Amino acid sequence: MTNDKLIKLNRILLGIIVSLTILLILVFIFESKISNEVIQQFLSIYFVSFLLFLVYILIVTLIQLKNLNKEDLKDRIIKFIKGSVCYFIFLGLLSLFLKPDNIDLFHIATISFGGSFGFNFLDLLFFRNTSKSNWY
Repeated sequence: MTNDKLIKLNRILLGIIVSLTILLILVFIFESKISNEVIQQFLSIYFVSFLLFLVYILIVTLIQLKNLNKEDLKDRIIKFIKGSVCYFIFLGLLSLFLKPDNIDLFHIATISFGGSFGFNFLDLLFFRNTSKSNWY
C-alpha cells in the first residue's frame, strides 16, 4: 500500500472513530429515550472499534517508522524519551502538590507515554511530508 493510500485510510478510520464518539455523546444525552439493549450494543461496538483503532495506530506507526531515515528516527526516539520523562516528572509533581494522598504512578506513566507518543509519532499517520522531525 502506498503512503498516500495509507494516509487516506488513516483519515477515514479517524473520521469513523470521531463519528462514533459523537454518537456516543448523543446516546448518553438521550439515554432515557433509547432502550438499554441498543445502548449496550452500541457501547460494545464503540469500545471494540476504538481498541482495534488503537492497535491499528500502533502497528501502522511502527511500519511507518521503518521507512524513516536513521537521523530522523533517532531524533524522534530521543524526543519521545525526553518527552515521556518530562511529562512524568511534571505530572508527578502536579499530583504531589494537588493530591498528595492519592498519587497513581501507573496513571501518570500511561499519560506521559501516550502524550509523548502522540506528539512524536502520530504525524507519520496523517501527513505526507514527514521527512523532518516534528515541530518542537
